[in-house]
Amino acid sequence: MSKRKELLNHLDFDTAAQSKPYDDATGKPIRWKLVASFAPVPDAPIVELGISENGTWVVPATDATVWDVDETGRYMTLFPLLLMSYFQARNVLELEFGRHGIDPQWVSEFPFAKIAASALKTSFGGWPDGALEWAPSLPPSDDLRDGLTFLNKQGRTQHQRHRAAKLLRQLQR
Repeated sequence: MSKRKELLNHLDFDTAAQSKPYDDATGKPIRWKLVASFAPVPDAPIVELGISENGTWVVPATDATVWDVDETGRYMTLFPLLLMSYFQARNVLELEFGRHGIDPQWVSEFPFAKIAASALKTSFGGWPDGALEWAPSLPPSDDLRDGLTFLNKQGRTQHQRHRAAKLLRQLQR
């Protein structure tokens, strides 16, 4: 049994579970639990995060729907985590999981590398720079390698491109 399935077996979706539709226009209901609600930095918008009964990460939207970030790949909703260091983000999530009665081991299943890879491929704001800060702390993965390759070729600034190239060389060692 995978670690995610094992952790999922310990969650009770019959109590305090919320049911909202996916945002993919199917209207198919999804049961999920809120596992984190925090501001990454002072005066930043609140980041809310949940786990669905299928073990996927979900983010409530402002229109009362839920985005399944694992299924849709819409990691942009989690980019505010990049305002913190990777280690701060891990620690905050562990604390939030504990506060919401969720096993802190769920943090090992959190898609940090996918968030960083997605941010490396965007040209919005400083998200690529935040992802570059996280990259050395993340375990090597195809997602991270793809994001760094993209930024190496298409980064907005020379500094971003050079930093991505350096991190790619480090990943190949």
